[in-house]
This record gives sequence, structure tokens and C-alpha cells, in this order.
Amino acid sequence: MAAASFTADTAAKTGKPERTIQRDATRAKALGPDLDRVSRRRWNERPVRVWKDSHKKATTMVALARCAIVTTMALGGEGALRANL
Repeated sequence: MAAASFTADTAAKTGKPERTIQRDATRAKALGPDLDRVSRRRWNERPVRVWKDSHKKATTMVALARCAIVTTMALGGEGALRANL
């Protein structure tokens, strides 16, 4: 009963499907602390590789909005982004 309530509440707050929330919760519970160790990051973060300079290593960033801005600028602005799609 509590799991169904948690799933329904989380789905209402985040807008994600209940099935996705159940899958993520089951995965986190099954792997537990090993999940962070294996992935080397929190299980719910999505890393994005962004090159800051040509002579520096890629930096992992969680903020997807920053990645979109960098990609748009690298392609020459919004017009170039639309032309390449």
C-alpha cells in the first residue's frame, strides 16, 4: 500500500509515468550502495561530456541545459542548429 502511494505521489509531482518510477526504485533497492560504486556517480544523474578547451579533458556536467547552450553556440547559433536538424 505504501509503495503504491509513493509511486502515485511521485508521478503526480514529477510528471513521469508510474512505471518509470517503479523501475527506478526497484533498481536502486536491488543494487543499493553498489550502484554508486559501480557507476561512479549517483544513480539518477545523467552525465554529459562537454569540451571546455581543446587542451583540457572533457568535463562531466549534470546540467543538460548547459550542454544545449554549448551545442547551440558551437553550431553557430540557433539558426545553424535548426539547419543541421
